[in-house]
Amino acid sequence: MIQSLTNILGNPAPFSYQVPGYKTGYPSLDDNLGGISTSDLVLLASKTGNWGSNLMLNLSIGLSRQYRVLLIHTTKKTQVAARELRSVLLPNDGIPEIDEPMLDELKQLANNIFIEDEARFMEEIDLSISTFHSQSGEDAIILIDQINNIFLSKEIRTHSRDQEEKDIAVNLKMMTLKYHVPILLLTRIKSSDTIHEKAPPTFLDIKHLLGINCPFNKIIGVHRPEYYRLKTDEKGASTEDKLYLHILQNDNGKRGVIRLAISESNRFRLTDDRQNQFS
Repeated sequence: MIQSLTNILGNPAPFSYQVPGYKTGYPSLDDNLGGISTSDLVLLASKTGNWGSNLMLNLSIGLSRQYRVLLIHTTKKTQVAARELRSVLLPNDGIPEIDEPMLDELKQLANNIFIEDEARFMEEIDLSISTFHSQSGEDAIILIDQINNIFLSKEIRTHSRDQEEKDIAVNLKMMTLKYHVPILLLTRIKSSDTIHEKAPPTFLDIKHLLGINCPFNKIIGVHRPEYYRLKTDEKGASTEDKLYLHILQNDNGKRGVIRLAISESNRFRLTDDRQNQFS
């Protein structure tokens, strides 16, 4: 039986659901976010190993079904990032041999994803976004992995790293307004406190980025409570587990917890027991 790319990636819901703005491909997430609007700056705050980066890969694939996506890596080479994307697109977990229609869909996705590697300074990121936006128009969206490795300029810093990251966030917000393009940004939260690691990210974890006037329209806390106790089968292979996305801030007023299933290939899909907790 011919399988579409939609089936390969875990049967995500179609794009017919009514949410304004950009759609990630995860209906429950889009509903909680109220969609992603042009000029939104969206922060993903993760303290669970590489799961924040893995989520960024999945989001870039989901978004590329409708939009042209620029994935900016601050440390990784283009070839490394491309191999990671391919591993999510074509996981080795029982997928049948690729047929012609499926290959066409994969090629279409690949045509919509662009990678900028080792962009570590704001002037480089600004130039990349400017070039990409001029070529892609209104259907462009930017993903940056991650703010921790970005610097304002090549000049020697004369202020604290916390202040610099806050200034970088403000500059990125200005770019969303300048180019009328949304930016999704990952930050890695570091903590040596084991108890703290098992708790979802909070505003206190990212207070150095927020400042008095928070530049972020939406903040998502990426959390995996079982990170240190991975579930395995009788052969010791990891089995499907859960990742939680906590909506910490949303300029549309909604709050929620979205539960995603993680497969061994690091691809995500919504579970049937999704949670929606609105306030």
